[in-house]
Amino acid sequence: MTRLDHWKILPHEWVFGLFWISSTIRIAWVTGWQQDAILFTVLLLVNVALIVACRQWERSRRLAFARLLYYPVAINFTYGAMRTAVPAMTARRWDAELQGIDERILGGHPSLWLQAHVHPLVTEVFSFCYLTFFFALLFSWIHYYRRGLDLARLFTAGFFAVYGLGFLGYTLIPAAGPHLDPAFAARYTVPLEGWVFTKWNAALVEAGSNRVDVFPSLHTAVTAFLLGFDLRFAPGRFRLWLVPTVGLWLSTIYLRYHYVTDVVAGFALAGFALWLTRYLHAPDPHPTSSLRHEPAASL
Repeated sequence: MTRLDHWKILPHEWVFGLFWISSTIRIAWVTGWQQDAILFTVLLLVNVALIVACRQWERSRRLAFARLLYYPVAINFTYGAMRTAVPAMTARRWDAELQGIDERILGGHPSLWLQAHVHPLVTEVFSFCYLTFFFALLFSWIHYYRRGLDLARLFTAGFFAVYGLGFLGYTLIPAAGPHLDPAFAARYTVPLEGWVFTKWNAALVEAGSNRVDVFPSLHTAVTAFLLGFDLRFAPGRFRLWLVPTVGLWLSTIYLRYHYVTDVVAGFALAGFALWLTRYLHAPDPHPTSSLRHEPAASL
C-alpha cells in the first residue's frame, strides 16, 4: 500500500477540477455562459462521473483505466479551447513582463544572441528535437499504461498534474512568445531556415498553438518530468530519451518559442511533480487503517 491508495480523488483530478471551475467562472463573469464555459463544465462532469463509477464498481479495472485514459482526451479539448477561452477571460498579455525578467537577469535574450549562429542544419536538428515531444508523450503513455494499474495511476497523477498546473499558468499569465509577439519578433533579423523537419515543425506550431501557451513551458516541464520518472522506473528509457530531450529544451529558445523565464518555470513545475510522485509512492504511513482497502480495486 502507498499513500496514493488513500486518494479517492487523484491529485491531477483536483488540479484540473480547479482549472475547469475557475476558468468557467472567469469566462461566465466576463462574457456570460458561452461555448468554452460549457465545454469545461462538461469535461468536469464527465470526470466526476468516472470517479463516482470507479467508487461504485471498485473492482472494475476497465473503469479504472478508462478514468486514467480520459485525461489524454480531456487535455486536447482543453488546450484547443484556450485559444478562445483565455481571450474571453482577459485581454492582457504578459510578453513584455516575461521579456523584462529575462533582460534583467541575463542582460538580453539568448534567442537574439543565437542569431549569429543560425544555420539550416542547426535549425533542422533543433526542429527535429522539438517534434520528439509528441512521440515522447505517446510512447510514455503506452509504456506505463502497459506496466499495470498501480504504476499507470502514479504516472498519470504526476504527468497530468504538470498539465493542469501548466494550463492554469496559461490562463493567469497568458503570453504569445517571442516569435509571435510583434514587438519582440521585429528584433529578429535572421530567418530560421531549414529543410523537412523545420517546415513540419513550423507548420505544426502555427496550426496547433493556442497563442497563450508560453508560461510555463510545458515542452520543458512535461519532458523533464518524463525523464525524471524514467530515471526512477525505466532507466533504459531515460538513456534513450536524454539527448533528444536536452536538444528539445535548447530548441525552445533557439526556435524563438519561449522566454528563458518560461523554461525555468517549466523545470520548477517538473520538479514539483516528481516530488509529488515520490511522496505518493512512499509506503502508507497508516498501514493498519489501510487493511480495509485493496490497491488494485479502485482508484
